Amino acid sequence: MRNIITAIVTVSMLLLGITASAQASLGAGYAVSTDHGTNDCKLPGFYVGTSYNFTYSGRVGIAPGVYYHQFKGKDLPSFGLDESISEAVEKYISIPVLFNIGLKFSPNLFFRVYTGPVFSYGLLSRSGEPLYDDLYGEAYGYDKLNLAIGVGAALEICRLIRLEVGYDNGLKDRSEIEDFSRKTDCVRAGLALMF
Repeated sequence: MRNIITAIVTVSMLLLGITASAQASLGAGYAVSTDHGTNDCKLPGFYVGTSYNFTYSGRVGIAPGVYYHQFKGKDLPSFGLDESISEAVEKYISIPVLFNIGLKFSPNLFFRVYTGPVFSYGLLSRSGEPLYDDLYGEAYGYDKLNLAIGVGAALEICRLIRLEVGYDNGLKDRSEIEDFSRKTDCVRAGLALMF
């Protein structure tokens, strides 16, 4: 018990010496979602959302966020089925929890790299013409939940604007159909306003 109390007091004393700050941002940009199955199916789209970066000692931080993604494409290869897809749309909410470290180039330029888990929940996934095939339905067995590892980099300008690029590598097999695998990746680039 004495060791536990000593450890808590020691960590508390160390944390008192760390300067912490937080900054909110609102961002949007272009994104491409790729479903990897028998054939790769790429859907262009966009994302919009917000994050809150908690920074310690000005360099190391953690940034949870909430983002809305929407993708749409036409004349696509199939997701692994025999026929091609005339049209597809997918919408989902993602919740990244990204750990980051930064390097200050000048008083007005700050560069960050980040990585961490990205959780997502599907709102809509349809294909066909018209968009009638619900891919979340029993016939297609497409799971709404996804887990990815996100990596990326950002350049903060005057602590007002952030230019960012990132990649989410899908880890979860979203197909519930036997002998068929389907994983989803996302590449994105955008701009965020910092408050």
